[in-house]
Amino acid sequence: MDHLVSIIVPVYNAETSLDKCLSSVLQQTYGLFELIVVNDGSRDDSQKIVDSYVKQDQRVKSFIIRNQGPSIARNVGIDAAEGKSIFFLDADDSLEMNALELLVKAQEKSGADVVVSAFDKILYGLESASKVSHFPEDKVLNKQEICTYALSYMLQPGRYMMFSYCWGRLFSSSIIKENKVRFLPSLRICEDVHFNFEYMHHVNKVSYIATTAYNYQFGSPKSAGMNFIINDKKPLLFFNNIWVAYSSILRFIEAFGESRSLADARRITKLGHISHSIVLLIRACGCNKGAPLFKLVNEMVNSTIVQDNLKYYAPMKGQSQLLPIFLRFKLVLLTILIAKYKYWKRYKKKTGKP
Repeated sequence: MDHLVSIIVPVYNAETSLDKCLSSVLQQTYGLFELIVVNDGSRDDSQKIVDSYVKQDQRVKSFIIRNQGPSIARNVGIDAAEGKSIFFLDADDSLEMNALELLVKAQEKSGADVVVSAFDKILYGLESASKVSHFPEDKVLNKQEICTYALSYMLQPGRYMMFSYCWGRLFSSSIIKENKVRFLPSLRICEDVHFNFEYMHHVNKVSYIATTAYNYQFGSPKSAGMNFIINDKKPLLFFNNIWVAYSSILRFIEAFGESRSLADARRITKLGHISHSIVLLIRACGCNKGAPLFKLVNEMVNSTIVQDNLKYYAPMKGQSQLLPIFLRFKLVLLTILIAKYKYWKRYKKKTGKP
């Protein structure tokens, strides 16, 4: 099987998880890969760990750039990639031993332009994992089914997550390079969603395998995404980033969806934006405090886009009934309090940690 896979790992201050991440690649049952590690200006000992892997295995390639965010780091990896397929792996995460073998076999069998697997979701601080399955069994989706799934994602981004991430899947290197599909550097969040749907314009089918291939760690207080959001001088841009990403989904549906669904798609795009913004708000409030958090929430409640799209928001079962009301009336402190409670209920209650 002559199928080289280019694995791209963006790294920023990941010394505590990087060894596990990289060793999970070198332990793969499928050995035809190159491991491209892009150090995005780390200030810890991440590069020492990378250097040790470069010395022990010629398949490991190291690139060092100044800190510009994961989008630029991944783009550097794409430009350096020589494989038939491209696979993104985050430095916090790891692979099952047979991950590449499963994905490559599925791609060769189906001829799909992207292959996605189930993954295990591991809460930071816990060893136990919960499996995330996008479908109950293996499945191949055509373009119309991708459009239908995209609409479902915008309605319930926490449930229909197949295109939420760029990691844990095989992309076609030729599609990416020939069509100049790249991560948008101006996006600090939702860059994965934007990339996926720019890529989907050139896809005929998606293959899904119901076997776990990827281990995703979430909820870390040192999450790069949360740190960018809370420390950025212009936090409002992050809610605009979500709008840019959702607009890319709408363009995809307008290009390939059924005409009768277009009016719904435009309405759902606004609903999806506010739903995703609320999820982001809960995570930001759970991980942060003080003046930077107050600034973030204050800018959110005064955002024209947020206020306009709140008109389309109707909480579903299990979602907060109070949070959208506090947002609508621009009650910053009450918004922070209820968001912190929702974060504790969703995440910290499971660990028993404060």
